[in-house]
Amino acid sequence: NETGARVYGSQSTSGVELLFQFHHACCDAIGGLQFIEDVLLIYAQRLGESHHETPSNVPPSEWRTIDPQRLARRAQFGLTRWQLFAKLKQQAVGLIGAWQFLMRTPAPLRDAAARGHETASSYYPAAWSANLTESATRALLSQARLAGTTLNNLLISKLLPVLADFRQARNADCDRDWLRLSIPMNLRRAGDESLSAANVVSMVFIDRRAADLTDKQKLLRGIHDQMQQ
Repeated sequence: NETGARVYGSQSTSGVELLFQFHHACCDAIGGLQFIEDVLLIYAQRLGESHHETPSNVPPSEWRTIDPQRLARRAQFGLTRWQLFAKLKQQAVGLIGAWQFLMRTPAPLRDAAARGHETASSYYPAAWSANLTESATRALLSQARLAGTTLNNLLISKLLPVLADFRQARNADCDRDWLRLSIPMNLRRAGDESLSAANVVSMVFIDRRAADLTDKQKLLRGIHDQMQQ
């Protein structure tokens, strides 16, 4: 019923700020970033034209190469019918995960009373971020390699106990509650660089209870196996 992509602009003495807002019905994050890249490329080209010159760091004035035929095949993920049939066993495991997703109700980080009258619009589009030092990043990467997993999986295994402790401090009777992390998974394959902005993404739902977090090695291995699946 409405436009699925919007751009908001504001100008101040320090410069111009653009906020791109996408509905997931249009595209995933990677598709959105491709769109933003095209917009900024056009901006740089127009800036060069207005000054009758092309900035040295701007690529030639060409659009991203798009193959329209790939859009119709984006849900096949490069697999033939036989390859899809061969993966039925793996898909059956995925159905178990879908059933668990439907049957489990994840707990909110804070109850309704604690949240009060907060709404998404009261803080949107603010975000909190932190930068790790180079030494801290190296230490985490080393720890992940020693465990035979990825940095992403290691961080997931560290985040879950933090969330559990946060809830425990505010609700002592929450051991049976499910904590859920939604992890986006890019499903693009080699050659999809020419795919137009679209959704080619899935979600992995990591569900754990407090009892699942006590054995850190088992927790990390379970997350690794789930993400591999």
